[in-house]
Amino acid sequence: MGIYRTTRNIEASIIDFLTSKMSGNWDNVEVTRVWDEVRKLTLPVVLIRCGTTLHNPVEVGGNSTWREPIIAIDIFASGDGQRLDLKDFIISEIKGGCPYYIYEIENRAIKSKTLSGRIRVTNIDDDPINFDLDKDIVDKYENYRHLISLTVATGKVES
Repeated sequence: MGIYRTTRNIEASIIDFLTSKMSGNWDNVEVTRVWDEVRKLTLPVVLIRCGTTLHNPVEVGGNSTWREPIIAIDIFASGDGQRLDLKDFIISEIKGGCPYYIYEIENRAIKSKTLSGRIRVTNIDDDPINFDLDKDIVDKYENYRHLISLTVATGKVES
């Protein structure tokens, strides 16, 4: 048995949170963290991934830091209206933050999760991804894509 480290705990916590919020509000929206799976799934698909992470020092001369990861939420929709509605729904749900869990894994599967605080969202940026090309020649997964970038924090000092 093992546990996920901080980055994977943040990704998994956000995936769990958004998956539960989608249930009952959106039919057939897949939420994943694996880029290669996106094109194997039926639209709409939401991809969660951790990008750049800042490790800000807590004090001068110490090794302790505050982690500030940028979480990228890519929305791959089947139409422009769906893209806009999904984008607004996700932002309205995530802007208040979400529970932060520590995940225990066994045989590459999540065995259990333990609540360990809260993920706070400190900044949100949302941008449509537009290639300025005819929709007929662009891959269907790229036609109605949107990127939400979240700056988040767990409030935990890391040694």
